[in-house]
This record gives sequence, structure tokens and C-alpha cells, in this order.
Amino acid sequence: MAPNGGTVSRLPRQPAAGCFRVVWAGGARWPWQALDLVLEGARLARQRVPELELSLYTEAGHERVPREAGIVLAGQVPHADLAGVLARMDAALCLYRPMPWSPAGFYNSPLKLFDYLAAGLAVVGSRLGQIAEVIEDGTSGLLVGDSASEVAAALERLARDRALTERLGAAGLRRLETEYTWNHTGDRIGAVLETLLASGKNHDGRPQAA
Repeated sequence: MAPNGGTVSRLPRQPAAGCFRVVWAGGARWPWQALDLVLEGARLARQRVPELELSLYTEAGHERVPREAGIVLAGQVPHADLAGVLARMDAALCLYRPMPWSPAGFYNSPLKLFDYLAAGLAVVGSRLGQIAEVIEDGTSGLLVGDSASEVAAALERLARDRALTERLGAAGLRRLETEYTWNHTGDRIGAVLETLLASGKNHDGRPQAA
């Protein structure tokens, strides 16, 4: 499956002084989006790094996200406004639960991953599917298992080492620019279509009618 892509953000980064802002965007109604893992990982990290602040861009209300220090329930924003939101962040979470019932074991290509990379954010992502293919652990992001303690450790590491956070964000942006823009995605899909046409087969593998 060809991965999705992203459009490089040209907005200047505007991180806030005195806090470490982490963003998560997702649909809370889907269990594989792992909102519980996101919240618990942030809570554990805040025990060690009180200046960490998690901003949630989701349709969930306070029935799913309790009011507590360090957790900002920001609601939903149009995708066109997301780049402005991400410019104010330091790091991002791209966490998912495994999906054993899916043929690939996972939802293959999260758009948010490429939006985060396009904004130059350090990404903490699940070691699953295309996330683990796109992010080079320790080089262009950090990969974690399905564990709140691993998520917390990764967030603490970034919050305590801002130079590392900047390096990972810059490397992730370069990776997107060189391999995962929408132009790259179009080229991959085009190559598949050309192969199918050259083989004389329909998309389902049957020979084309004369």
C-alpha cells in the first residue's frame, strides 16, 4: 500500500517558553486511536516533568477526558488550520492499538503522522505498520510499544533534551521532504497503475477485455 503524504508547513515554529507542549489529534470514538494510552502516557510523564502540557484536538468531551492539570481539551479544528496549531507545539503523539482483525494488523497510513512531520515536530509513534517504516527510531522520531510507561519515558526524554527534540523534528521534516510528500505518493500510485496497465490486467487481476 502506498503511504499517504504531507505538505511541508512554511509557518515559523512558535514554541512557548516555560512549558513543553505535546499534541495529539484523533477520533476518540475509534478504540484503535488509543486515547487512553495517550492520556495515561502523558499523566505518567507529568509526574516527572510537570511543565509538560498535552493538547488534544478531538471530538471527545470531558466525559472521556477528565479536567486535570496539564491536559488541554482543545476540540476539533479544520485540517486547513492544523499547521498553525502544530507550529505552537514541541512534540506530537501518533499512537495506535494493534488491530488483529485487519489484514495488515494495523490501519496502514495515518495522515496525522505526515502532518506532524511536515510541521517539523518530534514524533513519538507506535511501533506498528507504516509508522515504523516512516520513522527511523532515534533518528527521525521515537518508536514505542503499546505501553503507557514507554510513552511516558519517550516524552520525558524529549522534554529534558530540547536539542534532541529539535534534531528529531528536523530529521523527520527532511525525511518527509525527500520521501513522503504528496508528489512522492502520486509517483508511487502512478508506478503501480503503469505496472497494471503494462501487464494487461484489471485492478482485480483479471485479464482486460479485448
